[in-house]
Amino acid sequence: TPVAGIHNDVLTVDVSSMYPHIMIGFNVNPDIDGVVVKAMKKIMELREQYRAMKKKGMHGAEALDSGTKAISNSFYGVLGSPVFRLYNKENALFVTSTGQDINRFIQASANEIGLNTTYGDTDSCFVTPVTDSGEAKRIETYLNARLVEWCDQKGCTVHITLKAEKLFKRILFKSASSNRRKSSKKKYAGYLIWEEGKHKNELKYMGLELKRSDQANITKECLSYFLNTVLIDGNQQLAVDKVKTLFQQI
Repeated sequence: TPVAGIHNDVLTVDVSSMYPHIMIGFNVNPDIDGVVVKAMKKIMELREQYRAMKKKGMHGAEALDSGTKAISNSFYGVLGSPVFRLYNKENALFVTSTGQDINRFIQASANEIGLNTTYGDTDSCFVTPVTDSGEAKRIETYLNARLVEWCDQKGCTVHITLKAEKLFKRILFKSASSNRRKSSKKKYAGYLIWEEGKHKNELKYMGLELKRSDQANITKECLSYFLNTVLIDGNQQLAVDKVKTLFQQI
């Protein structure tokens, strides 16, 4: 859990299809004939085809990619469900614990090259300081080389990879109600300047009230102004003064 507040020059790296690749790479099969892993391999092959089609802008490819992603990720979920005929608690626990090992390994590898880990969550890590896209790609290359070493050492037949996904100039993690210094899980907003090879200039947020349809307009407007002023303009005092003024007017 990251320290609540503002962090500068933050890069997110995301492991590609982590749980499906763990199941395939370590042959996590709940059945003797290996039907589950065989099916997963076929689905992952299809998804690669649909991804290629999506990059070419082919009609309907995005829906196909999303569909196969949902199906591939569901295999782990049903393994851990007692109502599934091939339910296997040990296999499900192995997948999650291996995923945690990978995340810790990525964080440690980032630390080796002088980066700090701001946040780690399932299949992604937030590292800092990273100031430009060129540096982001170099970090991606280094971490993928380290992941190859990890896979070979652990006997994983699939080389699990990650990609540098987003680069934030500034990111704000919302504090948890129980502890003001700790942040709430998956609740943040950031000034996005680069994403998957493309330069950006926008506010990106997750788990905040801006997305809630039942939130009052004045709350959305106030929060939007606050985040834009703090994260994009970098003026915290102006944002605080504006919120105080609005509060007094209500």
